[in-house]
Amino acid sequence: MSIKSLADIENTGYPEYIKEQLRCGFSEKKSRNRASDTTSDVELPFCRKSVCKNASATFNTSVRIDIYSTRKRKTDIDNISGKAALDGIIESGLLIDDSPDQIESYQVHKPKISNKEKTLIVIEQI
Repeated sequence: MSIKSLADIENTGYPEYIKEQLRCGFSEKKSRNRASDTTSDVELPFCRKSVCKNASATFNTSVRIDIYSTRKRKTDIDNISGKAALDGIIESGLLIDDSPDQIESYQVHKPKISNKEKTLIVIEQI
């Protein structure tokens, strides 16, 4: 599903807390203050709001995680920071831990080329 406007978000069928994240991503403004050091030239945050506002947003069963990414230029799949993203998801409280009991499968997909860099993390309850 391609979301190109705020109106598209309402028709996704996603839970309200995910729709809120998507709405936030459309309203956040990018900072133009970029450091000259290439190591800090990372993807800007999609949204600065916390995903988990309460414990009901935590996955208590096994999940499947897929990470999709678009980059401005060709990028090796191992340069997509899947481990960092997973650590952030656990830190946020969305997942309990990264044990095999919690994560059934985890896949980082081949990055696509686009003018806009972004990463989409899909967590599907099994």
